[in-house]
Amino acid sequence: MPTFRSKLSPTGQKEILDRPLTLGIDTGYKIIGVSVMSSDKELLSAEIQLRTDVSEKLIDKHMYRRNRRNRLRYRQPRFLNRKNAISLAPSVLHKINSHLRIIKWVNSFLPM
Repeated sequence: MPTFRSKLSPTGQKEILDRPLTLGIDTGYKIIGVSVMSSDKELLSAEIQLRTDVSEKLIDKHMYRRNRRNRLRYRQPRFLNRKNAISLAPSVLHKINSHLRIIKWVNSFLPM
């Protein structure tokens, strides 16, 4: 779960709804920066730290799975359970889903 460090300004909800808001996202490898601006001031500033250990965890998972499978006897291979050829790497999927989750989180209390 990413950690959230946020700084909210003490403004009323009615004051926020009357202005057009702009969401700015700085996409990074380890840290995502999020900022919500009105026409004259910053309403939200946050940094979200992403997981960078997804590929190492998948290597460990592969090792343990291979170890389990080597202890089984041989079975005929099945060919109906193959994946689609077009897919993204799990680490890339995590980064995309993290960005979408952050946008939904900000949009839940600051409508844009």
